[in-house]
Amino acid sequence: MSVVKCFDCNINMCNECICIIHNDASRNPIHLMQPFSDSYILNCKLRVEVLWLNDLKYLPNGLLVASTGTHGKELITFSVNENQKQDIPLSGDSFRLAVKDENTVAVLIRMLNKKPSVAIVDITQRKVIRYMNNTIIPLQSYSPFIVIENHLFFAVNTSITVTDMSGNIQRRIKLSFTPYDLGYDVASRRIYCIDRDDCRLYCIDKDGNNIFTFPDPESANFHSLTIDNNGNVLVLCTKRDHNSVCVIKVDSVGKSSEVVITNIQGPNISCICFNPLTNSVVIAVKDTVNIYKRNEQVCSSDNYD
Repeated sequence: MSVVKCFDCNINMCNECICIIHNDASRNPIHLMQPFSDSYILNCKLRVEVLWLNDLKYLPNGLLVASTGTHGKELITFSVNENQKQDIPLSGDSFRLAVKDENTVAVLIRMLNKKPSVAIVDITQRKVIRYMNNTIIPLQSYSPFIVIENHLFFAVNTSITVTDMSGNIQRRIKLSFTPYDLGYDVASRRIYCIDRDDCRLYCIDKDGNNIFTFPDPESANFHSLTIDNNGNVLVLCTKRDHNSVCVIKVDSVGKSSEVVITNIQGPNISCICFNPLTNSVVIAVKDTVNIYKRNEQVCSSDNYD
């Protein structure tokens, strides 16, 4: 028997009960239903006081850091229970971000009438340490990038440009595709990239050598990626059937995949990140953070650290 969980009612029910309990549209206008067979179940929603969330990452200490579309709150840090929340204003609109360490993040910003650049921010002191010198790299507002061993890896068109933290170019890695998002697994020392339109996940080493390519013909678009504690890649994507948004898990060797979160609802679903301390998945939906808790009844055989 198929069982679903209604997040709004906080109850599990079978398909027959759905018809009985949720048959009055005036009482239950839009309730979020999720199959209990999903590997991660929506546990809570946290609305953040911003217009929208552009990017979202976990810091090593378990705090969330986000770039937003709100003036004076271009960068914010907060915990799931809303403690330790602080706003960090920046001199420009903030877009993508990457975590360097527990105290430092890099933020892609765009000042008025200027090219996009990167601000290196000390989040404990709530100030910009330096702005990256960018006169050569043709960055766009949503160019994905990551930090690896004090180097910035920028995806620009069909290449990855590697710079030091001041923006001095070290080398370029040529690719056969245009990455829409990047991720780095410290344990395996692998870089993961997604090709949004062709729905392919690429795994490469730091020199650009291809390790594997994983295509997903059932998806219409890949949006964002993150990596779990086992080195599996979680990809936020739109499926071709009914245009539904879900999360698929691709194993660390690129041999198989499975859908782990279904029925993600809401406008402007922007990004996904993984909390290694709690084995939970976080998805940004406009101005709201959705936290998905690991479903132990489904994932009991997984060996998470």
